[in-house]
Amino acid sequence: MLVYVSDVCNGGCHFEFREKVLSEQAAAERHKSALDSILPYMEGRTLITCQSAVDDYNSIVGLLGGVDEKSRARELIERLTIVPDCVSRKFSDLAESGQIKGRSKLIFGSADMLRCDILTSNEGFVRAAAGQGIHISAMLHEPRALSEQKKLGEASALPTE
Repeated sequence: MLVYVSDVCNGGCHFEFREKVLSEQAAAERHKSALDSILPYMEGRTLITCQSAVDDYNSIVGLLGGVDEKSRARELIERLTIVPDCVSRKFSDLAESGQIKGRSKLIFGSADMLRCDILTSNEGFVRAAAGQGIHISAMLHEPRALSEQKKLGEASALPTE
């Protein structure tokens, strides 16, 4: 959901950030858009997410999102069908580890219980679950951070081509 709202995915990739991870994500976005990679999977579908995912998302956007990112977040929330958390047994039984956290078990387990296709950047969880015998059919995409507020106070934009 962060890819959908991130400033770096919505025209803000031509900014040179001081923070290494944001600078790398902006360069990657200039090369290949993470947003463009997920939009075809979102079109014409009912977009479903569980309540815990929405709660976490709203907290992240509320804390770190800029004005435009918050606006896009509200737009996305309006498009979503939000369901109660409902974890499948196989996900609730996963042993927690560095990549398998309770929050991810809840979110992926709810998608499994509802037999939803999964669109995620959490490749670590997908691999760790596979290591425990749970194979997740997911469309993986590149992660992107919220970046609009980071541009405030930084004045080194890349030249526009």
